[in-house]
Formats: sequence, C-alpha cells, structure tokens
Amino acid sequence: LLCLSEQYYFVCVLNSLGMVLLIVGLQVVINEGWNPFDDKASCLVFVLTLILAKLFMIGAITTADYLDIWEIDAGIEGKAKKKQAQDLAEKLAIAANPAKPLAAVPPPTSALAKMPVPAEHDKKGMQVYRETYMKENQSWLQLHFTEPLDRKSMVQYRRSL
Repeated sequence: LLCLSEQYYFVCVLNSLGMVLLIVGLQVVINEGWNPFDDKASCLVFVLTLILAKLFMIGAITTADYLDIWEIDAGIEGKAKKKQAQDLAEKLAIAANPAKPLAAVPPPTSALAKMPVPAEHDKKGMQVYRETYMKENQSWLQLHFTEPLDRKSMVQYRRSL
C-alpha cells in the first residue's frame, strides 16, 4: 500500500487537512450567520494568515535545504540539459567576442584531423576534404536529413545546398 514516496503522503495529508479546515470554517460561517465583510478584524486575520503561511513556507524550505531532503536527482536528462546550457553559454561568450574567432577543429580520431584544411580557392583540395567529410559522417547526415527536400525547402536552403 505504501509504495509511493514520503513527499506524496505528506502533501496528501496537508491537502486533506486543508479541506477539513475549509469545511469547518464554512460550517461556522453558515451556522453562525457570520458576515466576514462586516467584521472589522477580518482584514487583519486575512493579512496575518498570509504572513503566517509565508513564514511557514520559508521555514519548511529552509529546513528541507538544511536536511537535504526533497531534492530531485538530475539523472541523465538533467546532466544532458546542464551540458547543453554550458555549451550554449560558451557559444554565446564566443559570439560576444568576435575579435577572437575559433576554427572548428576535428577530433583527433577523425580522418579529417590528418588532412590539412585546403584554402578556399583550392577547388580540388576542397572537393577531397568534402568527400572525406561525407564518408566519415554519412550515418549522421542520413539520420538528420531524413525528410525529403521539397521545392520550398530547396529554395530556402539553396545557398547552403
């Protein structure tokens, strides 16, 4: 029966307690014929209730942080998102400082790492470099370019194609 976490049962108890207090409060209002807008202390009680709730929330969060409870382990997805955020921050830092352009360096295990990068005007060298890149990254390219190119996308990407 108790297969769920302690936090779930704690929140269920808080929810149940809140519902019971709400019903008891409404019962008092209905049975006694009390008008909260006619009572001069209602505003003060309302403000004090909000302050007390905020203090309770701060105390609960402080206690939870001190005891290291109610923390969710990031897991694989959280680590991947954190890595993506770090990569994005690095790219933004590089983009913010254009005075220092960085050339893309292939990994040391790549066939492109052993080849010198040809100059832009060297058509034969660029063709060999392009073919080597295509052979090495064929599976990645096939995976990411699975959608057929229609007329609209061909016009949109004409320059890069």
